[in-house]
Amino acid sequence: MSTITASKKYELTNENHTFEGITVHRIRALRDFDDVKAGALGGFIENESNLSHDGNCWVYDNATVFCNAVVSDNAKIRNDAIIARGSKVYGNAVVCDKAWVFGHDASIYDNAKISNNARICGLVYGNAMVCDNANVSPNAHIYDNARVYENAHVSGFVYGNSHVYGKSRIYGGACIYGNAHVFCNAWIKSFASIFDDAKVSGSARVGSFARIYENAKVYGKSNIDHDVQIYGNAVVNSREKITNDICDDNQSIKDAA
Repeated sequence: MSTITASKKYELTNENHTFEGITVHRIRALRDFDDVKAGALGGFIENESNLSHDGNCWVYDNATVFCNAVVSDNAKIRNDAIIARGSKVYGNAVVCDKAWVFGHDASIYDNAKISNNARICGLVYGNAMVCDNANVSPNAHIYDNARVYENAHVSGFVYGNSHVYGKSRIYGGACIYGNAHVFCNAWIKSFASIFDDAKVSGSARVGSFARIYENAKVYGKSNIDHDVQIYGNAVVNSREKITNDICDDNQSIKDAA
């Protein structure tokens, strides 16, 4: 039984420069594939281990892939994006603009898209999008239809149809999912959960293992103690530390005007 091996789809050119002390070379297509024509120049790679000859993956423009990073399948690296330090981009993923993906814990795959000035050291997959100046730490997972943007920093899990944005911080082990939104300067501490249609915003602080869910809203300078549950239609906007569960409008807590 014979094995059919696809011909090489690109070569390294003599055009090169040094990036972080490593010499990277511009690539040139050797055959037509997808939207790339034979003879077209691509971006820069360190060597052929950085970009698969299979599939329709390509490095465009002035994007750079180096330092044991791998781009494969149908992934697209565009503009001035950087893929480095053992990271992987595959499936139908797109990394573009001035985004960076780096570190052995970083993988972008499925239909995920990374853009603008995002910095990714964790996992982004499904149909998730990370953009603007958002930062995704090692061990973080962003997936399904989740969106992380503006200046958010995520070390936990963001999935479903949830959005994390503003200057919010999601600590390790925390989960944001369903249709939840976390924004402004809210901090969600380790292993807390925000889900359903809940919203946490302002300068709110949600303690470890706390749960905010259903239609609850926590905002202002609220401080939710660990293990507390806020749910139903509860609304919390208080500087006092909340140490007991709150489950409906009658138990909502707001500071006096």
